Amino acid sequence: MRMRITIGLLLLPGLLDGALYYTPSEYRELENEKYVLELELKHLNERFINERLQLREKIRALEARVRSLEEESNSRLNEKLVIARESNEKIVQLESRLADANTRLSDLQKEKEENERLARLRIEDQEKQLELLRREATNREQELIDEKKRLEKNLLSEIDKLKSELHNERESAKKKLEDLAAEHRRKTGELEKRIIDLQTRLNNFELENRRQQQRIVELENIREKQKQELERLAEQAKSLEEKLAEEIRQGGIKLKRLNDRLVINMDNKILFDSGSATLRSDEIRRTLDKISDILAKYPDNRILVEGHTDDVPIRSERFRDNWQLSTERALSVLYHLLRNRNLDPSRYMAVGAGQFQPLVPNTSPENRALNRRVDIVVMPRLAE
Repeated sequence: MRMRITIGLLLLPGLLDGALYYTPSEYRELENEKYVLELELKHLNERFINERLQLREKIRALEARVRSLEEESNSRLNEKLVIARESNEKIVQLESRLADANTRLSDLQKEKEENERLARLRIEDQEKQLELLRREATNREQELIDEKKRLEKNLLSEIDKLKSELHNERESAKKKLEDLAAEHRRKTGELEKRIIDLQTRLNNFELENRRQQQRIVELENIREKQKQELERLAEQAKSLEEKLAEEIRQGGIKLKRLNDRLVINMDNKILFDSGSATLRSDEIRRTLDKISDILAKYPDNRILVEGHTDDVPIRSERFRDNWQLSTERALSVLYHLLRNRNLDPSRYMAVGAGQFQPLVPNTSPENRALNRRVDIVVMPRLAE
């Protein structure tokens, strides 16, 4: 009712003055148009708010995905430090990019708020202009309405452009995140394969180390046994020296230590007559019995009886050459030693070397006498 009175009062001076004013129906149309515009602006604001909420939800989902990847990377980091460093660097880069996207979104939000503020200011300005048009009754109202529509159209276009930019940024970040995840999986696979290879090499090294340790233990045992055998050999040499002291003093027998062997060197002049392979006396037989008794105390030794001659050729009905003579002499000594039933024949051998292993050059009668010999070589177990 008041509006009608107000409109009547507004129309009354015009009628009195003869000027042109809007009718009530025209004002109602203007009011209705303003109301429609305000509803459209409200709908636009609600639409913008909904789209902003959707964008925020998608960003939160993206952030949740990033956090999930970070947690997965952190779990792998506890086992593989090298992978962790590289993954952390890339995650930091991704977070930086995500922070840039958030900053961009914040800037867009601020820009949107600024646009809303400007729109409100423009609407207020338009309302003022509308009021002015009402008072002045000019065609400026339509121009302002057109301007408002143009501004709203520009605003919608700017919003669509910003939405497109945000979508592109989101797709780019998603693609980069997928590429980073693929690179992470590839490098993780390579590092896991390398770890397996290193573990295999480590296992092989540990196996070889155990073998070496076992070999060292075996060598230590062998060395200990060698030490024991050498002590036994020294003990045996001492026994022989004591038993054969008279023969050694007379020079017919010599004892020699050659590394890990004991050699009982017997001169042929006390063993055999010239050109013969028969033991020459009971005395030498008793000497050989002494030697066999001592050898029987060390049953693990191997015994090699070697026959040697000088380089003077021999030709007789019994012996074709020095090979045969040296061999027959070695066998004569061996047969006498094995009369001792406590000796194991499987550990005894006899060889004839002829004139080919002299102690000294055969350049004098004295040297030739030294080369005519029978050696009983005692080889302990370590020499086998």
